[in-house]
Amino acid sequence: MDPKVIARHIDVKPDTPIKEIQSIIRIQYAEAVPYKVCQLGRLGLLGGDLAAYRLSFELLPAYIDPLRQKVQRAYTHLEIDRRTNRFVGVFICPRQSQGS
Repeated sequence: MDPKVIARHIDVKPDTPIKEIQSIIRIQYAEAVPYKVCQLGRLGLLGGDLAAYRLSFELLPAYIDPLRQKVQRAYTHLEIDRRTNRFVGVFICPRQSQGS
């Protein structure tokens, strides 16, 4: 199924889970659609594309150092995949929550 078909026939909102989109298509159209196709369909409906979506996450590590300097009382943990050198995740919380 083409992501544009998803855009025309399903009511998708910014918080609609991809798995829910897959279920709706399976129930209404008796068709199994790959996760990536549903993801592209939702991004297209929301005025974005997958490249822009990925780029926004790739920019997060650049914000960690300025954040650490600005908010020194915050605990931050940045995780980068050592094999690919790509962003995996970031955790930010008040420093007093660190030991909890």
